[in-house]
Amino acid sequence: MLEVTIVASLTNRPTKVIGSHYMNPVIMKPVVEVIKGYHTSDETIDATVHLLATLNKEAIIVNDLPGFVSNRISHLMMNEAAFVVQDQVAKPKDVDDVFKKCFGHKMGPLETADLIGLDTVVHSLDILYESYQDSKFRCCPLFRKMVEVGTHGRKTGQGFYTYPKYEGSLVKA
Repeated sequence: MLEVTIVASLTNRPTKVIGSHYMNPVIMKPVVEVIKGYHTSDETIDATVHLLATLNKEAIIVNDLPGFVSNRISHLMMNEAAFVVQDQVAKPKDVDDVFKKCFGHKMGPLETADLIGLDTVVHSLDILYESYQDSKFRCCPLFRKMVEVGTHGRKTGQGFYTYPKYEGSLVKA
């Protein structure tokens, strides 16, 4: 989660630097979170919106802070879902079913964490915690334990769920 403004400051063309955050699975998601840096020009934003439109993707423009919009909110949901499992309030499938059946999400927060990679989620939560110094981003100990023992989700075949080992892409051609 590099801040766009920091990356732009390392270039001679900070007005031309913009971030694009594609959601998983990319091929199925019609929207891209686009992050404008402090110096990003309107011309760069317009060019990015146009490029994404040629890919049949809608751009949602947000400002540059750690986690942007999607990660700041989604990682809180995944983290709290892990706390719910750790505290034995519910099993992973039940947590995910609440989100899918009650809120209409296509995937629950623990399925999403497994897809992203539990190690990646832990790393992102650590960055959010360090950036904001806010305890709401304190990583669930269960996440850390799972990562320490090598259960990273789909990429290792084991996370909150068990997956068949795969070679290459998760998306079927």
